[in-house]
Amino acid sequence: MQHDSEYASPILRELRLGTKTLDVSDVIVDYREHARQKQALITNKTHATFAATLRGEEQPQKPPKCLCGLLHWYFQCFYLNPNAPNRPADFKPNKKVQDKILKLMKNDKIKTQVENALKRGTPPTPHTQGNKGKGKEPKPDTLANDDNSDDEQGSIKSFPAVVAQSFATHRDSRPTTLELSWIADTGTTHHVCNRYMRKRFIKTRNAGPDDFVICGNTRVPIKSFGNVTVNARNGKKSKVITLRDVAYVLAFIGNLVSISKCNEKDVHMDTKSLRLYKDDTIVCVLTPSEGQFFLELHQAESVPAITSAATTRSLPAEQRHGVFAHANYHAIKALLTAVTGVEFTNDVVLIHCDTCSRAKAYQLIARDSSPEEARNESFFRVSFDLIQMTPAFNQHEWITHIECIKSNYVFTRTHMLKSDCNTLILDILSMIERRFDALTAFFRTNGERSLNTAFKAELKRRGITIEVSAPYTPAQNGHAERTSQSIIIKARAMRIGANLPERLWPETVLAATYIHNRTPSKVLKWKTPFELAHGIKPNVAHMRVYGCKAYALNKTIPRSNKLQERALVGYLVGYDSTNIYRIWYPPGDRIIRSRDVSFDELSKYSPDKQEQY
Repeated sequence: MQHDSEYASPILRELRLGTKTLDVSDVIVDYREHARQKQALITNKTHATFAATLRGEEQPQKPPKCLCGLLHWYFQCFYLNPNAPNRPADFKPNKKVQDKILKLMKNDKIKTQVENALKRGTPPTPHTQGNKGKGKEPKPDTLANDDNSDDEQGSIKSFPAVVAQSFATHRDSRPTTLELSWIADTGTTHHVCNRYMRKRFIKTRNAGPDDFVICGNTRVPIKSFGNVTVNARNGKKSKVITLRDVAYVLAFIGNLVSISKCNEKDVHMDTKSLRLYKDDTIVCVLTPSEGQFFLELHQAESVPAITSAATTRSLPAEQRHGVFAHANYHAIKALLTAVTGVEFTNDVVLIHCDTCSRAKAYQLIARDSSPEEARNESFFRVSFDLIQMTPAFNQHEWITHIECIKSNYVFTRTHMLKSDCNTLILDILSMIERRFDALTAFFRTNGERSLNTAFKAELKRRGITIEVSAPYTPAQNGHAERTSQSIIIKARAMRIGANLPERLWPETVLAATYIHNRTPSKVLKWKTPFELAHGIKPNVAHMRVYGCKAYALNKTIPRSNKLQERALVGYLVGYDSTNIYRIWYPPGDRIIRSRDVSFDELSKYSPDKQEQY
């Protein structure tokens, strides 16, 4: 039985590191796609070599072992060649492999062979090797100890491919405006998108070995076909257009909307008025720039937020404001040092937000929440508040709010019956003891009558003192009152900004609590409640703009339905962990928990029907 080490090696490495969980059916589908692309690549390279030599000699059937340890030619290596064919846009090098290659590149012989191979750009043929086999790539294991070159720095300077972006990027320059935007094209017969639209792309079918895009005299293979959304504009309003059966070409220079395909749907382009129209209705307006007509225009220095979860992501100030539940200016500024997993641009400015203006009007109340007995320990004293809401989509009407007075860390639970708070509070206290290794000594409440005798007896058995405020004096329980009000304001702003139905408030409140625990606060000296409670800074790389469009993998499709869409289109309403999202699926009016999700942070929910072409 044969195996493909080029495909298997990185998979096995990820399994050993525990960074990946595999599903057998997914692996089979993924490997078939890998084998198809590999075969197409070999076929194309064979033709190119034949044309260059004008001879009938065959290439060596098996490539030698590369410096990275895999069997392929140097110019195909993702480590040696930043522009290697099929190199993933999000390729992340292994540091051990990098160090190994840098050590081997100290050898002049290896360095020369690699540089020649990269210049040649094709596998060596018997014609180029000659009788002595000078073009043959040396095996690194036979030259690993032959170290007679200059110092490491000198070797690196003469080998720019190795140091290009420290192996961290796939190209030498930033993406261009054409690569990030959508153009109305009258010359193409098919919609086409590139790798920068990969998180909007919903695959519907694989491409065949004979599927390609012709660019001048070059044939570029198509990876797959699927559906993509375009964020066009109609006057001052945004307009989401879904393109069907789009060709996904990784390295294509731009993203093209085929006017001939639009014409088939009775949608036409008027170059005089710069618009696409159907009958007498304007579908969208076009933006002229650089001699092209753009449906969606993003300048190269302003990359749109179309990426999915990543280890590190960049967030401008305005987007931070949306991700962190419309936090204030000072909290947004403090994020620079309070969290991890994101790279912040240095553009913190005072942001006027219409959503905040509508959501955060409030009455000024003075509250004194200074405890009589203070301890510098998290969860030593907690406060409780019970909030009534309108009936939700899941019939919940109440919010149980528990907060640590020291760290401001908040727990919220939603429930149907008012009396359910007794059980939920005990569950939270038990979780504090197990998860945070902390014991609660004081439980502060405003005298809520729903706390029954059995509950109070259980607190007494645990050695917890109940602190009750004076009747009709909620200000004495100011800590819980103030923070619960803050959570409600956050949830209100999030719901208004996302245009979500109000009946989804249980999800919005839980998400607001999640964000509150990861937002720095002035009273905590611009640290986050999460850091004070857990002892580490929170990683927020997975967080997205609340209510944005989400594409969740549908794992319930029968295997026989090969051409059915693979994604459920919903909207982000919460987080269960750093890699499990809660997605509201409008057609079923239900919540989906999914790990395999991609996001379009520029789109949000609208009850209006989206256009599809």
